[in-house]
Order: sequence, then structure tokens, then C-alpha cells
Amino acid sequence: MPGIASDIKKPGASEVGYDRVPLRAAASLPKLWGITTQHLSDVTQPVLVYRSTIDHVVGPPSMEVLLAGLPKEHVMVRECADSYHVATLDNDAEAIFEGSVKFVQDHAG
Repeated sequence: MPGIASDIKKPGASEVGYDRVPLRAAASLPKLWGITTQHLSDVTQPVLVYRSTIDHVVGPPSMEVLLAGLPKEHVMVRECADSYHVATLDNDAEAIFEGSVKFVQDHAG
């Protein structure tokens, strides 16, 4: 399968990625997703999710599954309105880094 890389809105930015996806690894993902989905309700720690409003790799159903499975009181979602899939290399990167540090500081014991 062809690889997926550089779903980035920021002009001139790029991501190093594989030129192809190993089929055996890709075929193992549905099993992992099933196990993970079954155990989302076991999460007891706060969760911060950054989500690009336009993502050409991961679609809205993934967020729906995550929000349906995680305890509501533990989830905080931040939208990345100026980035695509690789938001940490995109226009919202600084906000993600700053927000992540603040989240950890706010929830550290």
C-alpha cells in the first residue's frame, strides 16, 4: 500500500514517512482498535485530545468512538483549525505544545 505522509497545511512543511505501509502491520490494526475501544471506559486520568478540523488521514468516526468510550469527565478536546493531520508540524504546533505543557502542569500531582 502507498505510504501516508505530510498531511500538513503549512507551506513548506513536510514530514518524513514511509513510501509504503507494511500490509501485515496494517492488517493488525483492527484487532488493536477493538481491544483499545473495549478498554476506553477504564481510563481514570484526564485526557487531552488535539483534533484537526480538516484531517485527510483520520476521519470523524475515530473521534466519535473515543468520546463514546472515554468517561466524559476526563476528556478535553481542542480543535486545531489551521492544521491538517500532522498538527505538531503545522500552523497549530505552538498552541499544541503550550497547551500540552499547561495541561500536564494543571494535572500533575
